[in-house]
Amino acid sequence: MKKKFFTKKLAAFLGALGIAFSVIPTTAFNEAVIYAATQTPNLNNIKTKDGIIIQMHMWSFNNIKSKLPELAAAGYKAVQVSPIQGCIRGTEWWALYQPTNQAIGNPLGSRDDFKALCSEAEKYGIDIIVDAVMNHMANNGKGREDEWSSQVVDEFKNWDYYHHVGQNSTPDYKDRYRTTQGGIGMPDLNTQHPAIQQKAINFLNDCIASGADGFRFDAVKHIETNVGEDVGKSWAGNYWTNVLGNLNNKNNLFIYGEALDEANSNADNIGGYASFMSVTDHYYGKTLRDAVRNYNLPAAQSWDINTLPTGTRVSYVENHDNYEHNESNITDEQRTFAWGILAARANVTPMYLSRRTGSIGSMGTNDWNNDQVKAVNWFHNAMIGQNEYLRYPNGNTCMQIDRGTKGIAFVNEGSGFNLNNAPTNLASGTYTDKGGSGQSYTVSGGKISGYVPSNRIIVLYDNGGIIIPPTTKAVTCNPETPVVSSQATITYDASNTVLNGASKVNIHWGYDGWKGAKTESMTSLGSNKWSFTLTVPSGATSNLDLVFNNGGSTWDNNNSTDYSITITAKVTPPIPANRVAYFDNSTFNWNNVYVYVYDESGSTVKEVAKWPGVPMNSKGNHLYEYTLTTDWTDARVIFNNGNTSAQIPDSGQKGFALTGIQIYQNNAWANYDPIEIPSTKTIVYFDNSSYNWSNVYIYVYDEKSTSSIQEVAKWPGVPMKNEGNGIYSYEITQDWANKRVIFNNGSNTQVPGSGQEGYPISISNMILQNGIWATK
Repeated sequence: MKKKFFTKKLAAFLGALGIAFSVIPTTAFNEAVIYAATQTPNLNNIKTKDGIIIQMHMWSFNNIKSKLPELAAAGYKAVQVSPIQGCIRGTEWWALYQPTNQAIGNPLGSRDDFKALCSEAEKYGIDIIVDAVMNHMANNGKGREDEWSSQVVDEFKNWDYYHHVGQNSTPDYKDRYRTTQGGIGMPDLNTQHPAIQQKAINFLNDCIASGADGFRFDAVKHIETNVGEDVGKSWAGNYWTNVLGNLNNKNNLFIYGEALDEANSNADNIGGYASFMSVTDHYYGKTLRDAVRNYNLPAAQSWDINTLPTGTRVSYVENHDNYEHNESNITDEQRTFAWGILAARANVTPMYLSRRTGSIGSMGTNDWNNDQVKAVNWFHNAMIGQNEYLRYPNGNTCMQIDRGTKGIAFVNEGSGFNLNNAPTNLASGTYTDKGGSGQSYTVSGGKISGYVPSNRIIVLYDNGGIIIPPTTKAVTCNPETPVVSSQATITYDASNTVLNGASKVNIHWGYDGWKGAKTESMTSLGSNKWSFTLTVPSGATSNLDLVFNNGGSTWDNNNSTDYSITITAKVTPPIPANRVAYFDNSTFNWNNVYVYVYDESGSTVKEVAKWPGVPMNSKGNHLYEYTLTTDWTDARVIFNNGNTSAQIPDSGQKGFALTGIQIYQNNAWANYDPIEIPSTKTIVYFDNSSYNWSNVYIYVYDEKSTSSIQEVAKWPGVPMKNEGNGIYSYEITQDWANKRVIFNNGSNTQVPGSGQEGYPISISNMILQNGIWATK
């Protein structure tokens, strides 16, 4: 909806304000903030390389879109989204990094959702960077990392599309062959193959056509190059030359790679990757964390990789891997100080992490909107092109970062102290901290005087044309994301709008594109603030639309874009179409496994079948499965052995509620990830180096599960496969409850000895080595 907007009044208003706005104060936890476009910062004039990236780890596309006004106001030039390609089913964060295809759309949102995010971000001058996982595809579960997942699309189920040198279980990053051709826990794509390169080009160009402004390439050093240390080597390939060379609009893209410097900058070929793209100075983040944790800020002076060409360094206090692997180990305040150092420095593209707070798609932490974080963000943006000079005016607890003659940032995690004609490169003048401390400083002839408060980031500079958002918020909503059919209180602060000083303010509001629009009078709260409480209509599905006027001809409609507040529909969680129950029989060794499935929530009891129910489907290795496809409200399950002698839960107790994919295992009923369903195959190994048998046989049998002995073959069994170096193997696929094995030389020599029981088989791969039977 668009209303008449009085540009002369706005111009006069901005003229009165000037451009030296202060940063926005911290957002209250339960408030959503919408900023007037009339004060939108000019991020369009900043390149992503020179600006600040925020990694919105696991945020959905729509949740990111709802925060774009605040992200722009906080000074973030680019948003890095989590991987957008199809991925394995699962709830863990790493599921997003196990791709099943190279196409847009996954639990974070659809292709249309992604395009809508990119389109909306463009309005704010924000770039969208895609985390692209091009090195590998999803694996087939624990112990089967070299196999592609059954969920991988057919076009990637081609033996020739993968390297076949095994996984790097104990990686040596100085070994470039193993690093680039071996797996990192997933089947490694054959990135030298022309078809794989073309698939990558197609996917990346589709992302660009959908609005992507750049890419972060995951595990980049595991894809070979044809430069640096890879030149002339057997594993060298033209992946980066060909793929990046065929990207549309390449000169306007920001591209960087995750190249962790585990070995050193030479052995990891960091310089080679830097010839194609920016790269991560990953371990500088650890340097920063250690420095603030130990109150020793001079330790953060040197970069981890000092050989990177200018303009190719991306760094962070922490990224998603650091956070998810519990490597950060710093307080929130220390994290802010570390960010202050990083973002205030020159020759780096800093990236801030919004940590996840829930499952895939949920909103992450809001600390990126912290006052001091925003202050140093805008300092970074205003200091583009300025060199740096580092000093330590309060011992080891304060770093002073001079940027040319244009600005200073003090990061002080110690006690407060006075600057008495301390040295600085800042131009002469009087400066006020733009971080909100209220402190003023005088600079004359290369000397600065003033007070630096304890535990504070101070930023001093002349804006240089950078428009920084005002201190007041235009529109807030309590609660932050209102729910359909519930009340929401809208507060409008007219202080920095065209309605400043109005004696009356009306709210004109509707929903989902101005449905049901109406005008209502707001209540004055004094000091240019107005309030109105509404009930979110029951038919609303996405957002509230808002504009304001003075009861006459003056409108604030957010510079013709209107204000919008995201809402949440009151949705009853759907009953899963398929619910799956698993039962681990390894503890019970029942000859038969049944499940009784029922629902007694209604007037009559519903049953899949009368007691004892139905036989469960054996998945091998003592694991049994049953899938319920009916939409019962309160489905419950009781596991039993097919008669009345054994059941779980016990007689007289309610069955377990079947609400999704669950398992009874280790005396507990719990959620279960089908990705972790064990294979029906078990590989048994025998180390012959202690025996030196000419022939190695294995006798596989089960004499307890049935009335007669089950055997793979009559004694002495079957020959084992020679794997070399004295190791022999045999794959067992039989689904017997009490499998055992006896190793022998094909005649009368055996282990265990004659008259002893064979070794028991578990779900895990097993080996007999040095007289010990153990998991391999």
